[in-house]
Amino acid sequence: MAEPGPDNYDKELGSTLGLLLVIIWIVLLVLSRDHPLPAPESLPGRPHAGAKQGDPVR
Repeated sequence: MAEPGPDNYDKELGSTLGLLLVIIWIVLLVLSRDHPLPAPESLPGRPHAGAKQGDPVR
């Protein structure tokens, strides 16, 4: 019986790491839905979307 070559190990490692990456991405996506990033308009020190020049910064 022939021993598996390095190509077989590389494919197995690549598919395992790829699957792990997808799982981590999905978990982060689900967690970010619970705590969404603030909209740029709500950040302090930035003019809001409808601001005119000369309006005070919120």
